[in-house]
Amino acid sequence: MKKWIAFLGLYFCLCLALGGCGQAPSPAEGGTGGAASPPASMFSSPEASSDSGSASDTFRIIRYQDGVLLLARQGGAAAEVYTLTPEGGTEPAPDGAAPEEADRSWRPGALAEITWSAAEETFPARLCGVTAVRVLDSGFDDLCRLYSDVLEDLWTVDPGLNGGISELGVDLSRTGLSASEQAAVAWAFGERHGLPAILGTFEELAEQGLVDRDNLYWENGCLFSITEDRTPSPDSGVIRFSAEKWRSGDGAYFFSDCTAVRDSGNSCGPYTVGSSAIS
Repeated sequence: MKKWIAFLGLYFCLCLALGGCGQAPSPAEGGTGGAASPPASMFSSPEASSDSGSASDTFRIIRYQDGVLLLARQGGAAAEVYTLTPEGGTEPAPDGAAPEEADRSWRPGALAEITWSAAEETFPARLCGVTAVRVLDSGFDDLCRLYSDVLEDLWTVDPGLNGGISELGVDLSRTGLSASEQAAVAWAFGERHGLPAILGTFEELAEQGLVDRDNLYWENGCLFSITEDRTPSPDSGVIRFSAEKWRSGDGAYFFSDCTAVRDSGNSCGPYTVGSSAIS
């Protein structure tokens, strides 16, 4: 079965009219047509774990911005991305702490256990019926934050390659991110630049008719990709990867031999680029 490829941008603008919480309608029932939609499981109520019909799931915090959490659901095969506005904003800051320290609990990379009952029919889906949110002490991993930084740095260099594009391709399939984490990072990247993000490899995008495989050219878009070096290393705390943005056979920019090091708290430090190149 082909890997699911979905437009991950600006769906809430198209779906706000639906309103409410519950399951997404199928196309036959008036659902979104045209471009591939997020999987139906995105909008389903969780499997009941009590008489109230709610369940507790674990989510990776991808971003906390303007009082809203961007979350990637853990443990599922589907790309499930959610948002949540925590009740009360944040946990109180300690006495004498700066106001911004009140947001420390929502650090990108942390895991949160959330009890919820349904989700709004948008993409990302807004969690509804939330009765409990608990940030876990274990499981921290900010690889999503690291790769978000890499994508932004790629966007900035040689801006002519992505100048004037209307489509934004993102391929994170060769990284350690889960399907939900890949989708969340790609969506956030597209949102920052006002573009719909399309998750997929070069071949998958070519199959969709977006990339001209014969002439090696993407007329309306640019593909950003990150590839981890999975070669066994005696230092398990070192992350090695390469990254590139590609517009055509003779229009690309590369970061090669990149490294980042995890500290004792499993936080990925700043990364270094071994070499860069343009074609």
